[in-house]
Amino acid sequence: MVYEFNSYHMIVMYGRNAVGEMLAYSFLPLVFLGYIQIMEGKRDGIWALGIGMGMILNSHVISALFTFLILGIIELSRLFLKKLSLAELVNCVYAGIVAIVVSCYSIANLILIMHKNQLITPWKRLEQISVSEMWGAMLNNSISDVITWNIGLVSFILFVAMIVQIFKREKAGSWKYWIIGAMTVYFLTLSWIPYPKQLGETFLGNIQFLGRLLSFVMIFIVIGMCLYLEMYGVEISPKFCVGIVGISLVIMSSAAVVTFHDTKGDYNVRYYLNNKNYLSDISKGKEGWYDYMIATPKDRNKWLINVEDPNNGLANRLDIKSNYSSLTFKINAQKAERVQVPFLLYNGIKYNISVNGEREYSFNSGQVLTINVDKGINSIEISSEVPKFSYFTFALSVVAIIFSILMLILTSSKKVGRIVSR
Repeated sequence: MVYEFNSYHMIVMYGRNAVGEMLAYSFLPLVFLGYIQIMEGKRDGIWALGIGMGMILNSHVISALFTFLILGIIELSRLFLKKLSLAELVNCVYAGIVAIVVSCYSIANLILIMHKNQLITPWKRLEQISVSEMWGAMLNNSISDVITWNIGLVSFILFVAMIVQIFKREKAGSWKYWIIGAMTVYFLTLSWIPYPKQLGETFLGNIQFLGRLLSFVMIFIVIGMCLYLEMYGVEISPKFCVGIVGISLVIMSSAAVVTFHDTKGDYNVRYYLNNKNYLSDISKGKEGWYDYMIATPKDRNKWLINVEDPNNGLANRLDIKSNYSSLTFKINAQKAERVQVPFLLYNGIKYNISVNGEREYSFNSGQVLTINVDKGINSIEISSEVPKFSYFTFALSVVAIIFSILMLILTSSKKVGRIVSR
């Protein structure tokens, strides 16, 4: 309940509508379950870690990169403390192979597009959480999509309570390492640290918002709490935990979502669509619309075509319709001519273009769709073909996911059987 109903999860789901991060957040516990099992010498963890990491790769690449980075830091720490064994390392490698097979469809297509095209990638930065604003947002139970991301008041109180337990000598156990890890990662997100600007331009800048690390803060808090309760749970009333903490989390997260939904005009990246403004709003370039556009050959930061320039010479499209695999629209030409259309052609993808029902074969001019049209209204249809290797990688990913799930169920059922027999 702590992992599910904390404010940061509500921010990801409802404040930011970040579907990729939301899915990655849901698979993160599976990653650390498998990793802990491997640390304990259980080979069953290969499947949990493998499918968890593979599904994060399928969901959100940035989350996958930083999950891998954090697991690497933990492994290096264990090596320094002389707790890392060869068997553990080998099992992690096996889990990595499972993750690659599970995500091979996504990875293969990603590599294809990025290798064959010069793309405008998202900006890099280490955007920190303002402590004063975060504290105000926490007290106000806010999940707004600004740099005030927080874990919520209830989760924060639990976090502080676990930190207090660290300093009690009679309370020992591995749970302390996870809470210390949560403290460390949490501190790294805050505006107290003067990160150099150059650091944001490195690989680490891909995270953009350091608030994204709150996913790891929450999973570490939950792992630490679970391990703590296994050792000292008899000192705490289960009814109190569920009745007070659980219900408080649900009520506060639900209230935050309702408040956020009813608030308007609080941030420039939120749009309020209705029947009157729908077409005009979606036809304009908004926040981040240029991410992964094709860049000019000479400048990786300049758009290949500028749709915002009224003098760009691009044909205006009418009656635009689309589905998952094709796009159709009309062009009103003053004369028979060759025109450029605001549609980018990515290398590595095979396109099928038809103009007025006739197949067009010469349409790629510097990766911008360029076609011959007749005078008057012209109907253009665009579709693309799935690369042949994608059928294989897709089938392989699906089989790997199903097999991994079956192995997880099988190993779990064996454990349940042993518990019942005992």
